Amino acid sequence: MVSVFSGEVTRTWRFPDSEGKGHEVVLYHHPLTGARAAMVDHKELHKSLGTSSIFHAAETRLPFSTGSCQGEIIILRDSMTTFAYRCLVDDKDVPEATAIASRPAYDRSARESRPGPQLQVFSVRVVEYCTAQCHVDNKAITWYAVDASARLSNGSTATTRVHRRFRDFVEFDETLRASLTGYATKSSLPKPPQRRPAFLKDHSDEAFLRDRLRELDTYVKKLVEVPHAWLSTGAPAFVGLSDAVREYSVLFPEKTLGFTLGRAPPKSDGSLPDFPAFVSEVHEDLPLRPGDLLSKVSGRTTSNLAFQQCVAALKYSSRPAMLHLLAPLAGRDLPPPPPDEEKNPFM
Repeated sequence: MVSVFSGEVTRTWRFPDSEGKGHEVVLYHHPLTGARAAMVDHKELHKSLGTSSIFHAAETRLPFSTGSCQGEIIILRDSMTTFAYRCLVDDKDVPEATAIASRPAYDRSARESRPGPQLQVFSVRVVEYCTAQCHVDNKAITWYAVDASARLSNGSTATTRVHRRFRDFVEFDETLRASLTGYATKSSLPKPPQRRPAFLKDHSDEAFLRDRLRELDTYVKKLVEVPHAWLSTGAPAFVGLSDAVREYSVLFPEKTLGFTLGRAPPKSDGSLPDFPAFVSEVHEDLPLRPGDLLSKVSGRTTSNLAFQQCVAALKYSSRPAMLHLLAPLAGRDLPPPPPDEEKNPFM
């Protein structure tokens, strides 16, 4: 149960469908205000936005369907000051992800309740900082490089380096605490990164940046030691790792980028791709590989851009430029080579 004074709560349920495909349902709820929203497989659940407070009905049901499964999220008001949460899939209770992670290692049901590969993050360090220009407003952005390593269920190790802004660390910590509200693990979380107003400290000062780097590095090192924290919603993704995809980032200091951008093809059902552009060819010694998706420019997602807008963002942005990309952890299906008129070399 969760108190109305606990702040925002996040609950996550993961389950396979009849074909073995994994699905994820996430509920966001603020017990005091009653504000709620839900995501199913990373998409907003229709009609989930609303209010479930102590002044509303004792039970709120949010039906959903995904794959071959029919389910519903249930928000229960246990009393005037506490809430509880359930997820039913095909009329069966699904254990909440954090509750599964908190079970003892010898509990067989905990292992059987986790569909798909399970990442075990065992090393995270914040190793350096750099500055890049935003392609939208041309303002300087300070980025902190996060090196992470995780072990997959098949025994292989995945590693990456991804850049995050300070505010990304703050938002990650807030999300993590929300997902652990109601669990004893929350009390073990390290002290979160501290905001310092720019009018009190020059955020571009080298001494300030070095101190902040040490603070962030200490935070993530301690976080690795907290049991189950990295099984919370969004935790592995923050360090650039998920079940099947690795996020990484590259700082480009020169106008010439050294790779060719291609237009991503539609999905098999004819719908638009999640990201409009991918690396078609690499012409210089770069960590990029053909087929990697361009996911962010200056930290801003490309998912809401057209292909030519991605091209313009790269072509006309100031340097240094920070690009984020997505690459599969295992074997990849390369998009077909784009026609010449759909290639945009940056050489």
